[in-house]
Amino acid sequence: MRPADYKITPGCRKSFSTLGQGLWDSLEMGSGRKLEKGFTLLEVFVAMSLLFVVLATVYGSFQVHVKTMERAVQVHRLNHVARVSLSILARDLQGVFWPVLSAEEAQELSEEDELEPDEEEETMGPVAKEKVEDQELYFLVQPIQEAGRPWHRMILLTQSIPGGPLLDQYPWVHAVEYRLAKDQDTGKPVLVRRENLAPTRDILSGGEEWALSEAVVAFEVLCWSRTGELLQEWDSRITRSLPAAVLVRLWVQDPADPAQEPVLYSLRVSMPPSPELPEEEGP
Repeated sequence: MRPADYKITPGCRKSFSTLGQGLWDSLEMGSGRKLEKGFTLLEVFVAMSLLFVVLATVYGSFQVHVKTMERAVQVHRLNHVARVSLSILARDLQGVFWPVLSAEEAQELSEEDELEPDEEEETMGPVAKEKVEDQELYFLVQPIQEAGRPWHRMILLTQSIPGGPLLDQYPWVHAVEYRLAKDQDTGKPVLVRRENLAPTRDILSGGEEWALSEAVVAFEVLCWSRTGELLQEWDSRITRSLPAAVLVRLWVQDPADPAQEPVLYSLRVSMPPSPELPEEEGP
């Protein structure tokens, strides 16, 4: 019989189908579980989206924490710079020197007819100005502006640090100056403190100076007169006295972050009483 004569009858097909189904069932029973389908593309996309949201939230929280810590360190650094600078300034201002009048000088002063402030300014001629410049300077504040910011200059005689120059009458008195100066290398402002342990009648120069802080970008000194007027400048050679109080303002900025706005720190120091000095007679 030829191979083409062999035919699969419907009964044989049914037998083969039953046999195949039995083998498949036996495989499932042998494994103890059913074969499951895989994840769909939508399920994978949703899972990846949720994972991205979780990771982004964790990363954002970490970045906020890092920035908060960096800002806290920066604020602590600025506070330290301002605290040290203002402490030194306050010490010098609280120990400001003013000569004590003798009884005879006080009597002479009480008997003198003093000019009113406005009248004194109007009668200030070249001779009077030269006389003022010849008088001894004890306290000076000069308002200076640089790039729209205050760069004031303050000079005073102080006795805050004992063991100073060997003067005849006041061996502990020395001159100090505070001002902002430009760094020659960077061009940025630097708060400078100059100290002259052996001052003469001219305390505007001399001594040694050093950088007190490189984080101070503006320096302002305001003076209250005894009448309560707030002034931006003071010259003891003209007023013949010290201000009643001094307000010092420092604008501090982190040199590592120049884009950050400067932080303002203020200090108000009450000055010791200073009776007006009599005018010095010219030669």
